[in-house]
Amino acid sequence: MANYTIERIECPCCGKTFRIKVYDIIDGNREASLKQKILKGTFFDQVCPHCHQDVVMTYDMTYKDPSTSTFIIFADSDEFYIDILGELKEIAEGHDVDDLMIYNAAKSSNFRIVRNIRELAEKALIFDNGYDDRIIEILKKIHLELAKANGKNIDDMIFNVGTFEDGSRDMIFMVVKGTEITEEYQVITPREYEIAKEEFSHALSEYKSDNLRVNHKWIDQFLEFKEENYPDDDPDMEYSDFKDKERADRIFDTWKEMSDRFGDDERLIGYTKENWDSFLKDILNFWYEEVSDEKPYLIDVDEELGFTDLEELIEELNGSSYSLDEHEFRMKISEDILNSFDLSDDPVERHYMKHSIVESLDEMGRNKEAENYLKKWQKEETGNSFVISVMIDHYLDFGRKEKAIELAEKYMYMETDEDDGEAFYDSLENLYTELGDRKKLQLVERLREKSRHH
Repeated sequence: MANYTIERIECPCCGKTFRIKVYDIIDGNREASLKQKILKGTFFDQVCPHCHQDVVMTYDMTYKDPSTSTFIIFADSDEFYIDILGELKEIAEGHDVDDLMIYNAAKSSNFRIVRNIRELAEKALIFDNGYDDRIIEILKKIHLELAKANGKNIDDMIFNVGTFEDGSRDMIFMVVKGTEITEEYQVITPREYEIAKEEFSHALSEYKSDNLRVNHKWIDQFLEFKEENYPDDDPDMEYSDFKDKERADRIFDTWKEMSDRFGDDERLIGYTKENWDSFLKDILNFWYEEVSDEKPYLIDVDEELGFTDLEELIEELNGSSYSLDEHEFRMKISEDILNSFDLSDDPVERHYMKHSIVESLDEMGRNKEAENYLKKWQKEETGNSFVISVMIDHYLDFGRKEKAIELAEKYMYMETDEDDGEAFYDSLENLYTELGDRKKLQLVERLREKSRHH
């Protein structure tokens, strides 16, 4: 059982005093309920028994979890923070200190000092899921830079783990605007994490830092060190649109060489490495248009370029093999393009790839997976009219008119942009045409015209 003392505190709302448990150290291995409060950021929450107001009462404490070699000191007071730093300096210089806890903490691979509740919860959650918080901070820096470059108003990002309706769990960054954590988030794929870990491992191993506080200041200092000492280690990764630029360059050269064998098809010629995502899309279009049902394993070109040649190229991009099923291949190549590029500033390309995944799942009879993918997509891009149109079409195609009507009624008056608006109103028109609802068809046409002149 965790050790604690009973202390009397004053309510900041009504001024009356009440007693609370004050813990010196929490062992996450032994105290599961307290650990969950740490991970959720609710550990310091209290309710005043007099005025019944929710209050947050912080104090100096330590959280440890031997199973993940985690040791996090929550230094709420400046005095405690200075004392801890002083004792750590004594240890570093080879002197003895009275506090055995500090000795044990210094031996932990995941030893950190935090100064606020959000930091405590985030660090504990990162280590509990087996991630390196240094890589997480690097990824946050990359995504923040990309968001700001694309004109998005984002002040910070917070690590979390999202559980979706299909039961899958993914690493996500919650978007912070001002001091508030919003409902917006970005999904971070395991491959993206591994790429960053691989690309920055050399510089991290050489960076001389105690890593006690891995935060915004730390990441700025680390990236400055990396730029000065390892400028050739993927110099463009922080700001590139490509999540894996080195592999992108290699695969581009392979695709470009292959495209020369297509002859006079101008769609596949003249691209540069700066826009090779469009090049890949055209390759996908060409492949999908040219492969017939009778010959799914062969594209007819001068030298009979086989389907397996295409397959090997995509294997090199993603590091995994595919079946030769037509729709499975289309889905996998779409997933690869989504995982290989940051398409946050290219909604048309992003929507095209996600739509391809949904269509492929439907064609393979995996309709429930398609529906779960659509729901996850909708959560990722709240207010996106294109995903709503795809969902309406999906429900209509599979005879679930009540769900299609529900979506149409809920989002009919939503704002649309130039790229996605027409698709959205086309879906509404198809729905109400099938239902024979003339009044709704007239309303859809008025909304379409209004959006065109908006």
